[in-house]
Amino acid sequence: MNRALSVTPLLLLAVVVACQDPSVAPAAVRPVFATAAAASCPAHATFVVSDELALLSAVGSAQPHDTIAVSGMIEMTFADVFVETDGLTFTCATPGSGLRAAPAAISWLFVVLSKHVTVESLTLDASNTLNGAVVAFNGVEGPFTGFAEDVRLVGNDVICAGQHLEDCVSIRSDAGGLQGALISANTFEANTNNSTIGLYAVNGSRVDANTIRAGSGWGIFLYGVNDARLEENTVEGGSGLFGLVLFGSGDDIRLIQNHFLCAVESCVHIESDPGSVVQRVLISGNHFQADTQLAIFLGGVNDARVEGNTIEGALGARLGNAAVFVAVSRGRLAGNSSQCADACVFAARSPGLVIASNQFQSAGSSTGIHLQEGTDGDSVVGNTIVATVSSFVPQFGGIRVRDGAGVVVADNIVRGPWANSIAATDLTGSDFERNTLQNAASYGLRLSSDVSSLPVLTSVNVFRANRASGAGSAGMFAQFACNNQFIGNALQRNAGNVGAVFDVTTGANTLVGDGTIVVDNGSFDCNGDGVPDPNVITGLGPVRRGVPLAAPANGARTSRRGSALN
Repeated sequence: MNRALSVTPLLLLAVVVACQDPSVAPAAVRPVFATAAAASCPAHATFVVSDELALLSAVGSAQPHDTIAVSGMIEMTFADVFVETDGLTFTCATPGSGLRAAPAAISWLFVVLSKHVTVESLTLDASNTLNGAVVAFNGVEGPFTGFAEDVRLVGNDVICAGQHLEDCVSIRSDAGGLQGALISANTFEANTNNSTIGLYAVNGSRVDANTIRAGSGWGIFLYGVNDARLEENTVEGGSGLFGLVLFGSGDDIRLIQNHFLCAVESCVHIESDPGSVVQRVLISGNHFQADTQLAIFLGGVNDARVEGNTIEGALGARLGNAAVFVAVSRGRLAGNSSQCADACVFAARSPGLVIASNQFQSAGSSTGIHLQEGTDGDSVVGNTIVATVSSFVPQFGGIRVRDGAGVVVADNIVRGPWANSIAATDLTGSDFERNTLQNAASYGLRLSSDVSSLPVLTSVNVFRANRASGAGSAGMFAQFACNNQFIGNALQRNAGNVGAVFDVTTGANTLVGDGTIVVDNGSFDCNGDGVPDPNVITGLGPVRRGVPLAAPANGARTSRRGSALN
C-alpha cells in the first residue's frame, strides 16, 4: 500500500526536547526520571514519566530493552512519539495512565519504526489525532524508513472516536512483509470513518481477546497478510460495512471462537483481488449475531473451511442475501448451526464443495442450500434444513443444486414448507440417496425446474432410497429428464397418494413403483434419433398416462454479488 506518513517533523522535535530537557543527551543522567512503578502495573520500569517532555526525552535516550512507564494521563501537544530503538516497552506506572492527544496537535500517538516494541496497559486517547493511535511500518514512506517487526499491543484501552485519515491501529509494510504482530486483550472504541485495526502485508500476526466497537468504520481490515490468527475477539460492527474484511491476497487465515455483532454488509468478508488468491482459510467456532446481513462471504478463496460456527439473528428480511455466500475451490462447510437469510448457503463456482452435518432453520427464505454455476463434485451430506414459514420461489427448494456432474446429495433431512424439499436441474452422473423429505409445499423432489439451452437438463442420475412424504402436490415431479434411475424410493403419504409425476419432456427413465400412483406422460426423444423413448415403470402401484398436467411455473429470481439465484 502506498502511503505518505504524516507526522510531526523529527528534527524540530529533537531541537525542542534538547533545549527544554538536558537529560536527553547522556545515558548517565537517566536517574532524573523516577524508577518506581505502582504495584498494579509492571514494576520493572527503567523510566517513569509524567509529562510530555520527560516522555520524549526518555524515548530519545532509552537503550534496547528499556521500559518506559507512564504515570497519569500525558497530553501530547506538539510531537508524535517516534520509537526508533529496538526492544522498548511502554507501560503504565499507575492504573489508567496513558497518552492523550491535544486538539489538532499531532498525527499519531505512537510511530513505531523499530523492532520488538511493546505498548501495554495504557489508555491511548487518539480522539484528536489527525491519523490514529498507533502506526508501525517496515519500509519507506515519504522521508521515513521503518524497520518494525514483532510489534506488540497488549491490554490497552484505545479510543479513536472522531474523524481520522487512517486506521486507529495501522501495522503495515511496503517491503515484502512486516514480520510479527501481536494485538491482544485491548479494548477499542469507535473509529468513525476508518478501520479500527488495519494489517497490511504482515506475516505472522495474532489478534486475540480484543473488544472492538467499530462504530461506522470497519472492525478489522486485512490486506495481503499471511499466517494470521484471530481468536476470541468481540467485534461490534456498528454501522460499518464489515466486521472483518480481507481483500487482495492472503495465506493461512484463521478465525477461531470470535463473537461478531454484524455490520451493515457482512460480518466476515474475505475476497481475493483479480489475479491474486486467498488460500487456506479456517473459520471455526465463531458466533455471529446478524440483522439482515451475510454472516460470512468468501469469494475467490482456495481451501476454505467453515466449521462449527453459530449464526443467529433476523436474517430473512433482505432479498437475495444468504447467511453464508461462497465462491471457493476445495471448500468445506461442516457442523455449523445457522438461521437462514433469503438463502441458508449460496455457493457459486465452487467445485468440490462439501456441505456436511449442518443445522439450518428458515423463517422465510427463497431457497435453502443453493449450489449453482459449476458444482462438479459437490457434496451435500447429512444436513438438517428446516423451514417454519413457506418459501416463495417455486423452482427452488430446501436443497437446490444445478449445473454440474458427479454431485452427491445424501442423508439429509429437509422438513417444512419449502416450495420443494430438493430441486435439481442441469445435472448429470449424480447421486441422490437416503434423503428424508417432509411436508414440501409442492414436491419432495423436483427435477429440471427451469428452462435451459440444453434439450435435456437432468440425465444419468440415480435417486435411491429417498423418503418423501407430506408434499402438497406429489412425492416427485420430473421434466426435461432422461435416463435417470429411481430405485427403492418411498413416496407414500403425499397429496392424492401421487408418488411420481413424469412430464411430457421426460423419457428413458426407470422407476420401481412403491404402490403409489405414478403419472407418466413422458415419451421424449432423448437421443435425437427420431424415436420416442418411453419411461420404464415397474413395481407396485397404478400407472396413469395421458393425464392433463400443467408444469409448475417458475418464480422471480433474486441476485447476490453479480450471480442470479437460479
